Amino acid sequence: MSSSINSYSQSQDREAFNNPEKWFVRYKWLKHARRRLDKVSKGFVKFFTLPGVECFDIRLFKLHSLLKTTATGFDPESLAYCEEIAERYTRIGNLLANARRFNGSYESLVGVGISGFTARADQWFPFDVINLDFSGPGFNQPGRNTSRTAEALLKTFKLQKSKRSSFSLFITIPANPVWNDESGKKQLEQCLRTNLTDNETQEFTRAFNDKYPQVQQGPSPAYQTMPYHEFLLITVPKLVIKYGLDEWFVVVCEEKLTYVGEGHNTRMVTFCFECEYVGLPNGYGGQPQTLQLHQYSENVANILRTPNTDVNQVFASHLKLRRKYDSIRDEARKCYGTKL
Repeated sequence: MSSSINSYSQSQDREAFNNPEKWFVRYKWLKHARRRLDKVSKGFVKFFTLPGVECFDIRLFKLHSLLKTTATGFDPESLAYCEEIAERYTRIGNLLANARRFNGSYESLVGVGISGFTARADQWFPFDVINLDFSGPGFNQPGRNTSRTAEALLKTFKLQKSKRSSFSLFITIPANPVWNDESGKKQLEQCLRTNLTDNETQEFTRAFNDKYPQVQQGPSPAYQTMPYHEFLLITVPKLVIKYGLDEWFVVVCEEKLTYVGEGHNTRMVTFCFECEYVGLPNGYGGQPQTLQLHQYSENVANILRTPNTDVNQVFASHLKLRRKYDSIRDEARKCYGTKL
């Protein structure tokens, strides 16, 4: 999977990522990044992102003093990114002096398809905040047992675990069922069904059946029975929480958002996770502390307790708020092409 669009137009690219709905989401990222800043002692966060040509998330974080800068640009310890498209990669590099950068996909950076990690990833990690703002399909896996994106998420936890480092994780993916093949959707379906039949997650099962009775009662898979974005809003956090558990993290899905950006047709889903490293208990051969504390079951059940924020509905109900983010979009246009 690519972390970027397949064709490049600078003017279209700028506007594609500069809309009120996306800015609403970015300010959610800012909220959680500031909380992470309070947990570290450096005075800045180590931030990895897939920034887009105008680096809007980086601009926002810099404005609020989350990143470390020097007289000549960014401290490379504070900022790293990757980009596949050569022209976009060059333009981003012109804006972000001294930041660590990689001309390739995030999946390639962390070493999807190889044993272990790439040398670059081993050098760059850990990060305090990781923003995986994907614009391509997340669960397309022709000829594979899992998608490259899913494997990259697991590698992320493995890398952070190797450094014993907690972090905040933001994930954004399109909720377009056509973009994900049947194999990928069936893997997510199996992830969901496992919880619905697991004695350890009975609270999740009860909450799910109350909300989606047609899924349990009908013969069709959940991704055909319920709105696809709602299917992802449940299954993706379940997957991430499980990956974290396997690598000794307590993972909590703090926020789930969905939106269709102004000028777009594709609905996106965004997740904000807090991932706290707990490691193994004392002694030999013990289970991860997450199992001992029974937090896995609770955190999976919380997926359904955490409300889904539909940004478009929020704007429709709060016109003053919509105008606020319209203004933020308009101000962002003044920054096009300016060096950070």
